[in-house]
Amino acid sequence: KEELDKLTAGEILEVWVDNESAVQNVSRFAQTQGHKIQIKALEDGTFLIQIQKQGKGKPVGEIS
Repeated sequence: KEELDKLTAGEILEVWVDNESAVQNVSRFAQTQGHKIQIKALEDGTFLIQIQKQGKGKPVGEIS
């Protein structure tokens, strides 16, 4: 949350996690805040979550 607060609308925060529970938790938080997300499963078993910060009132979806 603190890192997202530092960004301006349109900027992307990259978060790496090592388990699916963390993917779900981070994704759920980002979506409830109205941000777009993209999730990539990496070959080493970790996940990259890209969160694109949205301005207030923007729809939730995936990064295009």
